Amino acid sequence: MKQSTESKRRLEQEDIHDQWLQDYLSEDLNRFYDEAFQNIVEQLGDTRDKHLLDLGCGYCFHTSRLAKSDLRITAVDFSTTALSEARRTITKAGLEGRVSLERGDATSLPFSNASFDHVLIWGVLMHVPDIEAALSEAARVLKPGGKLVIAENNHRSLEVMFVEPAINLARRLFGKKDRVRNRRQFGIEEWQSSSNGRLLIRKTDMKALEKRCNELGLTLENRIAGQLTEIHTRLPSRSLKKLVHATNIAWFRHVRSPTLAMGNILFFAKRLG
Repeated sequence: MKQSTESKRRLEQEDIHDQWLQDYLSEDLNRFYDEAFQNIVEQLGDTRDKHLLDLGCGYCFHTSRLAKSDLRITAVDFSTTALSEARRTITKAGLEGRVSLERGDATSLPFSNASFDHVLIWGVLMHVPDIEAALSEAARVLKPGGKLVIAENNHRSLEVMFVEPAINLARRLFGKKDRVRNRRQFGIEEWQSSSNGRLLIRKTDMKALEKRCNELGLTLENRIAGQLTEIHTRLPSRSLKKLVHATNIAWFRHVRSPTLAMGNILFFAKRLG
C-alpha cells in the first residue's frame, strides 16, 4: 500500500512528465511510434464501432495515433497533471468527439465488466507496484474475444542484462551509489528517487506476465519487438541519438525479434466464456 501511494504521489508531479516528454516523446521518436501504433491497429482487426480503453494515457499522444482508425476511445490516467495536458492534445487534434478522458486508478477501474472491445496499456505497468491488480482489472473490463495490448520493457533485453550492470559498475568505480535492482516475481525492480519522491521502474519478466494473463483467461497471440534499446535517453549528442533511433526502426521493421529487445509489445485475446 505504501509503495502504491508513493508511485501515485510521484506521478502527480509535473517534472516526471516533463522528463518523459523529453526522453520518450520527442520528434525523433515519432516515426517509430507512428509505425508501432499502425501495427497495433492492424492487429486489432476491424475497428469499426469498437471501443478501446487507453489505460494510462499520459498526454494522449499515442491516443491520437489510435484515433486515426475507426476506434472510439476512452483514455484514462490517474495523474491530474497528465490529464490536463491530455485535454490540450485532444482539443488540438480535433478529437473531442472521438476521445473521452477520465481519471482512474489502474488497480480499481471505474467501469463495468466487459465494457471495452480492446484495452491498451503502453508503458504503464512498469510503474504500478500492484501489477496483479492492474492486470485483473484490465481483464475484467475487456469483452470476451477482445484484445489486450501491453507494451513493457523486457528484463532479458541486451540493455538490462549488460548495459545497466556496466553503468552500475562505472558508478561504483567513480564512488557513486549503486542503483539497487531487485529480482521480483514480475521482473527486475528499482525505485527512481528524486527530491519529489520515488517511482517504481520495472523491467518485466515476459514469461511471468504471460503466465498471469493466462490465469486471467487471456491467451497470448503475438509478441513483437518495440525499440531494441532506450540507450538514447542516456546520450548527450543529438547525432548519436539519431543513430540509435535509426537502429530501433530497422529492428522493428526487419528483425522484429522481441527476445533481446528492450521494448516488447504483447497481444492477448480474452477467451470466450
